[in-house]
Amino acid sequence: MEEEVELTVMEKCAALFACQHGVASDRQVRAAGISWKRQNALIASQVWKRVHPGVLGLTGAPDTWERDVMAATLAVKGGVACGRTAARLHGLDGYRWYTGIKIALPRSARRIKIAGVTYTRLTIGEADTTVVNGIPATTVAVTLIHIASRGLNAGQPLDDALRRGHKPAVLRAEFERCKGQGVRGPSEMLELLADRVDRRLPRSWFQRLAKDVFAAEAIDFVDEWPVYDTNGRHLADLDLANVELHLGVECQSWEWHGSPSAQNRDLRRKRRVREVGWEVVDVWWSDLNRTAEVLADVRLAITIARARKLVADRAVRE
Repeated sequence: MEEEVELTVMEKCAALFACQHGVASDRQVRAAGISWKRQNALIASQVWKRVHPGVLGLTGAPDTWERDVMAATLAVKGGVACGRTAARLHGLDGYRWYTGIKIALPRSARRIKIAGVTYTRLTIGEADTTVVNGIPATTVAVTLIHIASRGLNAGQPLDDALRRGHKPAVLRAEFERCKGQGVRGPSEMLELLADRVDRRLPRSWFQRLAKDVFAAEAIDFVDEWPVYDTNGRHLADLDLANVELHLGVECQSWEWHGSPSAQNRDLRRKRRVREVGWEVVDVWWSDLNRTAEVLADVRLAITIARARKLVADRAVRE
């Protein structure tokens, strides 16, 4: 049986700096066994340096945005990245290049001022926080709530979270949990989630798309066309369909089509739809204000469908 090797005090500190982007708090190095006198000696010899009051940095460590966020959270006990800063840490669409730093503090925390950092006092519980790349941050759900509360774009990062497998039911439960706690944002997030999960695109949107397609390509679409396989099994109800070209447009929702497992199920279903000669263009609630882009997708599908039909007609004549 291998003996457990006890790390030296400096090895403990090196590991601490390594997992925290090159920074650590005074209280952390003290817990590792570094005395105040030795800490000052390490600073004097430029092994370490003072980054903020109460925060040390490893001399020579890369000066990155993540390091600055980590240092800002360490400057006050209980600090966590929030809002757009947390959104970038989570890698959410719309905020991946955000450069600001905003840190949520417990309401009882002392006031502090650090250049380039915004501190805000919020009621943050253990269920509201997580760790992303070693940095304490609000969870995806709470991050979205904070973004919505500021009137910022919360729809795009919500779509991204859903695409990456965050379950609508879990997000809904988190939004509901935060509702009524004096926090702005949960109601808006519940509405945005309902748009994507519970509701279908309005029929008027499909009518407009059908009209635009006719104007561009001179083909008609019919509403609500059912597709069956060769055994009479129902495969899909297409919101719009051109029966002659076997081309359809189908509205998707995150509840039934957004999760990875549902996407795999959809791929199998779509394969069966294609096996019976249909091509389908998917649209989502987020496409509501992107009719021109959806029209471009449909026109491309029309070109492919016409070419396919031409080949099929030639084969029949021959």
